[in-house]
Amino acid sequence: MLKPGLLVLIVLLGVCVALAPASERAPVLAWGDQGDGTYRNPVLKADYSDPDVIRVGDDFYLVASDFHFVGMQVLHSRDLVNWEVIGQVFPRLDMHAKYDEMNGYAQGTWAPTLRHHDGRFYVFVCTPYDGLFMWHATDPRGPWSETVTVKAVEGWEDPAPFWDDDGKAYLASSHPGSKWFSGLRYVFIYDDSGNCIFHPVLKDQVGKNLSEIRDINGKPILQFIHAIAFDSKNRHGWVHYLWAEPGEIFPCWKHAYIMAVKGPDGKSYAIGSGTYNIRTEIPFVTDIVDSAANLVRQRGKEAFPLLLDPASIFYFYNTYIFVLARDGQLLVDPAFPTDIGRNVIDFVDLSGHAVIREILERFKKNDVVYIPYSWPVSGQANPVKKMMYLRKVKCENDTVFVGSSLFLEEPVWKKF
Repeated sequence: MLKPGLLVLIVLLGVCVALAPASERAPVLAWGDQGDGTYRNPVLKADYSDPDVIRVGDDFYLVASDFHFVGMQVLHSRDLVNWEVIGQVFPRLDMHAKYDEMNGYAQGTWAPTLRHHDGRFYVFVCTPYDGLFMWHATDPRGPWSETVTVKAVEGWEDPAPFWDDDGKAYLASSHPGSKWFSGLRYVFIYDDSGNCIFHPVLKDQVGKNLSEIRDINGKPILQFIHAIAFDSKNRHGWVHYLWAEPGEIFPCWKHAYIMAVKGPDGKSYAIGSGTYNIRTEIPFVTDIVDSAANLVRQRGKEAFPLLLDPASIFYFYNTYIFVLARDGQLLVDPAFPTDIGRNVIDFVDLSGHAVIREILERFKKNDVVYIPYSWPVSGQANPVKKMMYLRKVKCENDTVFVGSSLFLEEPVWKKF
């Protein structure tokens, strides 16, 4: 029993704290909801790896990786800041005895997916060596169903279920190390309306229309893919854009090869795959020069602003389109915009080669010109070889030369 004097002291201390000015009180937490309409990250100061969040009405629900631990908590929020644990998907991992025997360290459930469909909640998740599993419930607080083994398989990750408008259910999953997903290379599929059919990295976008998706330069990626697969004569080709490598945040240049195919259902699809930050290859350059030449032929000088636009197909990595007049005047050059309008006929490379004069001379007999030259590279003592590829084009009532260039190095396919 407390002594009377101690009880009085506790009461007085409580009164002093309650009456202290608000400015002297420390915030309840240094993270999350700050109580004044603002918040500070992190909103959840705990290890909720690979979170998946869905919205149902005015409510948000979250699940996360549980690995070899047991439970997989279900969290609820109304504002994406204040979260409360409201349930548990399973009390134990019953797909293999190793989890009861404490022999499944670093295994268990990785990167679950939470979905709501037709009044029921679903959790799909893979384990590294046991398979793909599912639990379902009408109330996210529980009770949840027993474990349902969807497929006993090794090496699957990141399942993404999708229900189509006709009620049919589909599920995409990444298979790291397979021929469809190995390191930085993976296959993606879109239909001719821009709907994402399969994408092992953008799993949460499967089933959605991504026609308006753009990179940080504003490049309309799906519009480029659609143009190559469904609008071009060849129905295959390259597209270049800024995109983050799997698991990374900051984008780098991605070069994807696209081709059109027709599925057993009779529908057309664009299938693509690519790699990151490779050197510019000759087909990349000839492709954009030929496209730019056709554009100039059709639209004349009205095409020039598009050739300067970093969001166009003509500008990527260290590659761009330039346009020369017959007298050597520079009409288009995104890399050296202050030189546009200047006459560069007297330009010589580091070996003294009068490059522009030779180009103009060759065009007197040819419609297409390839010409090598030397170019300095920062950090290297010796210049490197580059090559220009140019086409002669009728532009309104005049003739211009549309071109681009690349470094002459070891072809990328010899590196694999």
